[in-house]
Amino acid sequence: SNAHLQSDLAVSLGKLGELSEHQGNLDQALRRFTESLGICERLVATDPADVDWQHDLAVATGILGRLAVKRGDLDGALSHYTDEGTILQRLFDGEPNNARWQRLLSISFEELADLKERLGELTGALSCTTRCFAWRKGLAEINPADPELQFDLVVSLHNLGRQLMEQGDLTGALSRFSEAQAICENLARTDPVNAKWQGGLVQ
Repeated sequence: SNAHLQSDLAVSLGKLGELSEHQGNLDQALRRFTESLGICERLVATDPADVDWQHDLAVATGILGRLAVKRGDLDGALSHYTDEGTILQRLFDGEPNNARWQRLLSISFEELADLKERLGELTGALSCTTRCFAWRKGLAEINPADPELQFDLVVSLHNLGRQLMEQGDLTGALSRFSEAQAICENLARTDPVNAKWQGGLVQ
């Protein structure tokens, strides 16, 4: 169908944008990614209930946010990341038990936290990191045997600890770092040859 052809075109434009970005041509990457986003927006407008197209729209929006950061357009990045989070929240509201949306929301909040730190909005950054942590804690509790989810939780705990320390809450920071250490020690025990888990112990 025409819609699927349009979807394929959006993907192709995204790939071309990635290539341009890899080559350092950020202006051309911006044009490609923007074209891809436009197609995704039109597809969603024709069928807002299609979760795959909503997901593609969120991805395209997030890509533009990351490119904006690389271009130094932090206000533009904030706008894109906010839009991405709104789309992902809408997907989660429709499927609250879908772990995919939960994980993507956690990544979205992590990106927002990093951006707000760059903008000097430390309180806002901490708020976003706290929400990221909440999503990841929930996922890790539901899937305690999944080491990648556990490590995602470690990353959030390290970020929380660092941000709390920067704001003078040394007791809170120590608590978060200790939680992260305990998870990493457990991961290292279960898979002692995995350098990723071992590396988490010394972050």
